[in-house]
Amino acid sequence: MKKFFGVFGNPISHSKSPIIYNTFFKKFDLKECYYTRIFASDSEEVVLLSKKMKLSGVNITSPFKKDITKFCDKLDYGVQQTDSANTLYFADEQIISYNTDIFGIQEEIFKANVDFGEKKIAIIGAGGAAATIIYVIQNLFKDADITIFNRTTQNAKNLSHKFNVKFIENEEKSFENLQQFDIVFVAIPQFNNFLKNIKFKKNAILFIANYSDKNTILHFQQEYNKVIPCYNWLFYQAIKSFQIFFNNHKINLRNDDMKDILQELPKSLSKNNIYLSGFSGSGKTTIAPILSEKLKVNYVDLDKMIESELNMSIEKIFSKYGENYFRNKESQYLEKIAFDKEKKIVALGAGALDNDKNRNLIRRTGYNIYLYSDLETCLQRIDLATRPVLCDMKEKEASILFDKRFENYFFSSDLVFSNSADNGIERRINQLFFEIKQTI
Repeated sequence: MKKFFGVFGNPISHSKSPIIYNTFFKKFDLKECYYTRIFASDSEEVVLLSKKMKLSGVNITSPFKKDITKFCDKLDYGVQQTDSANTLYFADEQIISYNTDIFGIQEEIFKANVDFGEKKIAIIGAGGAAATIIYVIQNLFKDADITIFNRTTQNAKNLSHKFNVKFIENEEKSFENLQQFDIVFVAIPQFNNFLKNIKFKKNAILFIANYSDKNTILHFQQEYNKVIPCYNWLFYQAIKSFQIFFNNHKINLRNDDMKDILQELPKSLSKNNIYLSGFSGSGKTTIAPILSEKLKVNYVDLDKMIESELNMSIEKIFSKYGENYFRNKESQYLEKIAFDKEKKIVALGAGALDNDKNRNLIRRTGYNIYLYSDLETCLQRIDLATRPVLCDMKEKEASILFDKRFENYFFSSDLVFSNSADNGIERRINQLFFEIKQTI
């Protein structure tokens, strides 16, 4: 039985977690498992999509690590201590939350080989990552001298009270105080312009929690000798989550496995085409031209391209020549599009990923976005008479087809993006536009 895993965030296209987990699956011969990125607007949508898509386990990243705990049935000890969860496991209709970032941060500190003794430590940020960093440091170094810096003073104040550490009021010159600190953890989701003006000690050691934030890393590397992107954190929290997902704490990986994965991490997500896949009625044909205009990239609708070339509708092609003829044509045209040097947005037909050859082609030549809508929503949006595969199906048969194709869409995806009925299309497209901009 296939198992579905993913990482939720907003934004999420930057995440390298799928590289790590899918490498784990390959190493342990878990061919029926796949891990992808999943966009969510809020924590409530994280839970809703997890249930609808029957996910076995998920990771949580910014900005949901704190808020997601309100939706969980059980909180492990680390979550209780930090008010932050980065891993959800679904069992017996319950949501169990864990904070495996604790193990990632511990390994990051150990492997950095940095002396924390009698050092002044600054934390920039006051979210879930900052809380976990403080928790780990206090457990490793009992008398650690920690100060929180955050642009929202109340958040810093709340965190300082929870862990009995210092915080600095957000005033115009407050960040000048960072020049006193020996060790600094930058624990904010993305590069902010105010970071450009911050000055640290020349020999300060900087840990950058957001490993994918190239702007922050490059900015500080130009000024300081020891800047540590937290790849160890990413890798070791993933190992712990992986053990939880499979209820096997004997699973382990060697340093060589980490080296192989780290070689993949810096690679760009950018590929030639942006593919939009999904069930009939998921919104591919509607969304593709709007994204094309926003991104200033041409688009192709695969079904319409075939209709135009053969000068007849899809239903007539099916009626006259049969489905096999259409699928062969679909593969031919897809191959032509895939190897065209011009970057395009490609709206795929609902059945294009039924073909293993097509799935492999899309993986090699593009970034595939699965536009997810549940079956009920999809059927409400379409005229069944124009859908030759669906028109004669009963509800149960349509449900079986939906589930089968869901597996193909999910296992071929680089990003799952929900296009549900209760969200405004303009807002959704703007969110998707922002996600795609991170990949090109």
